[in-house]
Amino acid sequence: SFIGLSLSNLITLPYYRFYRENTLFPVLTIAQCVRDRQSPEIISAKISNWRERKLSEYQFITVASTLLSAAVIGCFSWAPRDTEHWLGPGSWYASLVLSMTSVLLASSQAFIFSAIKGTSSESRGDRLSLSRELEMILRVRGVHDDYEGIWNGSDERRVVDESLSLGDRDNLNKGGKLRMMKPTDRRTATIEESDEITVEVRWNMIFTWQAPMMLMAYSITAFIIGLTVYITTPLYDGGRQAAIVYLVACGLAGLVFVWCSFWAYKFVDLQGRDEVEITAKISKSEKKRGQGQDVMIHRRVWFGRDREGEEA
Repeated sequence: SFIGLSLSNLITLPYYRFYRENTLFPVLTIAQCVRDRQSPEIISAKISNWRERKLSEYQFITVASTLLSAAVIGCFSWAPRDTEHWLGPGSWYASLVLSMTSVLLASSQAFIFSAIKGTSSESRGDRLSLSRELEMILRVRGVHDDYEGIWNGSDERRVVDESLSLGDRDNLNKGGKLRMMKPTDRRTATIEESDEITVEVRWNMIFTWQAPMMLMAYSITAFIIGLTVYITTPLYDGGRQAAIVYLVACGLAGLVFVWCSFWAYKFVDLQGRDEVEITAKISKSEKKRGQGQDVMIHRRVWFGRDREGEEA
């Protein structure tokens, strides 16, 4: 909805590009691949790429938040201002708590992604392993509520064997039939190409995987607020020069940061978006005396939305 999108953009404003390029867009790309029934190898490669980027992000957050915590602690040793507003020290306390929480959460999630990486390497090509990784970000369902999966083939048979009881396995080995039951775990079912599926993004998990960056961004914001309140206190007294220089520096730094953050991702394709160029020769003999015209059609497929343009 419009309200939800606006609220999401507002909450992620301090780290807007980081959130979209490292969390939101990769998950939407994977979801679109599942909807388009891409091969397991393609989906697994995209998940692996996203996992590596998240690991790098968590490592960066751990280091940056640790340095930020040290900077905040160092600010507490500064001499207090006589007319300092309570917002200054309050922002520093909030920044310290947020940065420390960011370190803990980033370390915890980095461990999870590292463990999953090791498991995926050992079971490469395993559909069950791929399904479990998809469960971290997506909810894949069949249209009907009855039995949704069809077990066949060697891969599916192996998945079934892992979920069978001892009696059912003996009965199956003796030539008996396996009762078709609705699986209790959706990850153990295989959907045929003829089945209709729905793919839903787990927004709770989106929030979970981006939370360390959110905490660090808010911690930096709180630190800057506290620093601004501390330094600009002389604006109400006689010594204004240092405060004015600080405000000018903050304005320039903020402008450069916003400008570079926008253009850094402008022409970089981090998601591997498909770009197909089709050259079509259109005959216009009826209109232009048999003269032909080459038309270049650029189609960019981006998360299921097509954008087309024509150049004569």
